[in-house]
Amino acid sequence: MKSKLLLGLAASACLVQSVSAQVATQPGSGAGSGNASEACPRFANRDWPVHLTILARVTSLMDPAHLKPGKEVFAKVVYPIAYEVCALDDDAILYGHVTAASSSKNPDSSELGLVFDHADCRGHLKQEVHLRMIGLVAPPERGTMLHDVLPSEVAGGVQGLPSTSADGIDDNLNASRFPPTIHPGLVVRMPKVTLEPEGAPGCSAKISSAERSVQVVPGSALIFTLQRTARPGR
Repeated sequence: MKSKLLLGLAASACLVQSVSAQVATQPGSGAGSGNASEACPRFANRDWPVHLTILARVTSLMDPAHLKPGKEVFAKVVYPIAYEVCALDDDAILYGHVTAASSSKNPDSSELGLVFDHADCRGHLKQEVHLRMIGLVAPPERGTMLHDVLPSEVAGGVQGLPSTSADGIDDNLNASRFPPTIHPGLVVRMPKVTLEPEGAPGCSAKISSAERSVQVVPGSALIFTLQRTARPGR
């Protein structure tokens, strides 16, 4: 219990500080991959410090075989984080929708396009934001400790991911032991799945697989950066 509390306090102290995570885009534009229907901003392909990202938990199944473009989706913020014009408390809702969904066989393939563009900022419900999805983490298997399966890029920043152990807390996870950074396109525990942050229509995120159905199951974590935020009233 004591170690669990210490981990929670350390994570909160790191994440609750006020930060400005808007990224500068380079001049010009580049073509998105896959089904992207327009030229997308050319984001710097750099690693992101974990404490500048938003970790959100998926609460319901996302299956392209049963979804259509326009369908609303939701995720809950795991750790509080305060940006200049949007403070997100734990369990704050991120709102998004499906931009693409396909599932086929012969050959097997599937694709799910997602964009999250609103959030329950503190004092401003469903505020318009622009979130860039840079990571996808599947829930750990039963009996598997997080530190045994997480790559170094995220091992320092997901102590609170849901799992079958005590609320997802792993006493052997020590943020100081790992580089606390995330590279865009990171996918954990989904070996046949790829994530392209601007690969789907409208420069939304594309999750694709060589299997018939790429499912994002409840308990999975989505990792976002905040690219720009619309101030309340604008």
